[in-house]
Amino acid sequence: NGTERCIIDPTVPNDVLELLELGENEAAVSCATCIFAGRPETTEFFLAVGTVKSLRFDQPGGRKHDGCFIHIYRLLESHRLVLLHKTPIEDIPLCLIEFRGRLMVSVGCALRLYDLGKRKLLRKTEHVRLVPNLIIKLQVYGDRIYACDSTESIFFAKYIRETNRFAVFADDPIPRIIASLCIIDYDTVAIGDK
Repeated sequence: NGTERCIIDPTVPNDVLELLELGENEAAVSCATCIFAGRPETTEFFLAVGTVKSLRFDQPGGRKHDGCFIHIYRLLESHRLVLLHKTPIEDIPLCLIEFRGRLMVSVGCALRLYDLGKRKLLRKTEHVRLVPNLIIKLQVYGDRIYACDSTESIFFAKYIRETNRFAVFADDPIPRIIASLCIIDYDTVAIGDK
């Protein structure tokens, strides 16, 4: 019915490991595994799934939805997933990635860092407008963050631990619609555009 997502084992053909049920008209748009550093007693794996409800594009460049969420699932030793909680956010979470024992999330054009809470994710820091439009790709290397905008190419940012904030320090002056991103080294990336 369009509200379920399967997790399959790529090593065994047609083997469904888990069936996750989402809300009505809710679609998964991103996922990542994460080990939260705030839980030093264990090295538990968690699965973060970014979802959007009733996504529609009303005009060119415009998007509307009826809500966005980040679902956190605990991965049990039996390879089963248990929903821990569901955190509402304001815009589409197209990118999720583990960063220094926390979950880095693109929320539209913003970049946030979350930690695991008992009832929901806890926002630790945020850059309200890291890119002009929409973060579509996100990669990290050390403290460096490489964020691709939907129409304005790539932005280099850095996480500053002492002040707990993100700072953009470089970008591509030529607007590009990025299709792929590969980190070559700490200061160099290769991008493919449309």
